[in-house]
Amino acid sequence: MEREIRIPGPCVNFKVAVLFRLMAERYQKAYTGLGLTNEQVRMLLNLKGAGSINQRGLAERLELEKSTFSRTLKGMIKKGFISAKGNPEDGRQFILSLTQKGENKVGKIYPAWKTIHEETHALFGQASINELDRMLRILKQPDLL
Repeated sequence: MEREIRIPGPCVNFKVAVLFRLMAERYQKAYTGLGLTNEQVRMLLNLKGAGSINQRGLAERLELEKSTFSRTLKGMIKKGFISAKGNPEDGRQFILSLTQKGENKVGKIYPAWKTIHEETHALFGQASINELDRMLRILKQPDLL
């Protein structure tokens, strides 16, 4: 006899997964015509904010899975948006920076990002954004990882 499996109440993991998918679709739609994924946009905008940074620092800023980060970075270098130069302090690391082509692309990305960012903030309101930040802080506690 097969036992029925019941998922208790509204599953938080399910809700977060749906929220992620809907948000990713919303942002990706805003980037239509740019020829970039959400991860690529995040990488270019974060690198613009950081200036020059090693790959470990950029990976920490983006909080992407290792394979996603590597794949995205390789693609951005191949497209000529990011340069990777040897780090004189650590031969295992590279210093990453935007190329002129990358700077130009950020100039095209930023207006689309700013618009969707402002629309999303208006949609949810500051209290919801603050609550999301609070939940992230809780889940990032070392004893919960």
